[in-house]
Amino acid sequence: MSYSHYHEHYEILYVSNGERKLIINNHDKYTLAHGTIALIKPFILHKTESIGGSERRILVNFSKETGAEIEKFANADLLKCFDTPITELKDIHRIKEMLSELASLDRSSPFFESKFKTKLTEVLTEISETAALPFARRNGTGDIIPLVAKEIQEKYSDDISLSCLAEKFHINPCYLSRKFKKEMGITLVKYINTVRIIAAQKLFDNGCQSVT
Repeated sequence: MSYSHYHEHYEILYVSNGERKLIINNHDKYTLAHGTIALIKPFILHKTESIGGSERRILVNFSKETGAEIEKFANADLLKCFDTPITELKDIHRIKEMLSELASLDRSSPFFESKFKTKLTEVLTEISETAALPFARRNGTGDIIPLVAKEIQEKYSDDISLSCLAEKFHINPCYLSRKFKKEMGITLVKYINTVRIIAAQKLFDNGCQSVT
């Protein structure tokens, strides 16, 4: 996309040939190339831009529900790796092969879901082990932030603020502010404004309304 966007699913992006620029929260910039992989959490503002125009990509996404099922089955925090947007992997060839298999699964097959979850568990385990990330279980305190982000996306045209969000989710405003910045990499106020800007960009692109 030419402008930043967000979605409710997890996204794994690998540039198998060439280079591509990843921009997170309209500020942090990374170069995706051979040996690196992008791991995008739900609700994170991001966009990618071509570098040279000849790159090939492997893209895999999955829902939060699928991620939760996989973690429960594996009894490990396999989604912890998504805390780091760009990860360098030692055995990138193995990851590339696994991602290719995952992306090429036949969605019309009655066994697609079981195959997808099995292969995805292998991919996330391999990424976590290769990147040497801890497998400690989360205590669940971070679950509130995706809910807050989703509330912002759904109510961005309303008069929303830190205080009203804190009241709605029964959480201290200062704690919410710190927690949101830590997990999303952007302040809550800037996130609200950026979501509104993205919505405006989409309206301009659709061309069904006047600028006024």
